[in-house]
Amino acid sequence: MSAPALSIRNLSSGFALKNGRVLAVDDVSLDLAKGETLAVVGESGSGKSVLSLSIMRLLARPAGRIFGGSIEYGGEDLVTVPERRMRALRGDRISMIFQEPMTSLNPVRTVGHQIAEVLIEHRRISRRAALARAVELLDKVRVPDPKRRVTQYPHELSGGMRQRVMIAIALACEPDLLIADEPTTALDVTVQAEILALMLDLQESTGCTLLLITHDMGVVAETAERVAVMYAGRTVEIASTETLFANPRHPYTRGLMTAMPSRILTDGGGRKARLTEIPGVVPGPDYSRDGCLFAPRCPFAIDRCRTARPPLEAYPDNHLAACFRSEELPEFRPDA
Repeated sequence: MSAPALSIRNLSSGFALKNGRVLAVDDVSLDLAKGETLAVVGESGSGKSVLSLSIMRLLARPAGRIFGGSIEYGGEDLVTVPERRMRALRGDRISMIFQEPMTSLNPVRTVGHQIAEVLIEHRRISRRAALARAVELLDKVRVPDPKRRVTQYPHELSGGMRQRVMIAIALACEPDLLIADEPTTALDVTVQAEILALMLDLQESTGCTLLLITHDMGVVAETAERVAVMYAGRTVEIASTETLFANPRHPYTRGLMTAMPSRILTDGGGRKARLTEIPGVVPGPDYSRDGCLFAPRCPFAIDRCRTARPPLEAYPDNHLAACFRSEELPEFRPDA
């Protein structure tokens, strides 16, 4: 097998406080193959966004820190490379589409200027050439009348168009690795579908590797080849999308499945399955790290789950799950 495009090993990151530290990402290991789409899924507070910011080395200092582990990309460890080298990679070989474009885009600069500055920084071309390329990129991401749009400011665009501008900025230098952090959260359903289709089309045409951060299992079903499920900073299950949806091996993954809108899941007979919820809330990063962190919310938990941390174990079809009772779970039925 060829070397992965991105290899994360035992990554722990979070925030340093006066009285200690809190982990938002807790000993996470992931591999991304070149050209694949891997979705990282979980509720708010599961550590997904901190994982993406750790890869980009954009955790807010001084509190935000990577405490341990490695992030290998192109033969370099992004955890230890000098900041100057990281700035050269960020926006060029590795790009990110942020969750909320209205707070990520500069409100006092035209969108054309914001696309152009990426090209000027990394491709060392003239401002005139960069602005011409900005028009081409807006056209590529299907923004209507791109020559006019480059002269406009973010507040003059709709939410869908602002997200397309973010995609244009991220793809300006044709990166090898694209991280999309909840790229459709603030958009209506129709625009969400358009943005996802656009991202997948552009990925196919450029051959980039896509790490998709989301809480929406419906988005996962439509876009990803593999899925990593995170809970309270830990990876609890990893599998191909087909395998995961057919046989989720972790109770948390099952909870996410049955909490999906009923238009996605059926009960096997073509009838719409009942929508359910997972009781309780995700524990905060300062919660005790002992045992399985899902145990307080898990209907299958036993005493061992509360005292020992279940490791990620391998099952057939390259399926990994961190649950002591994975082999004992009943057959998965979304209406159960």
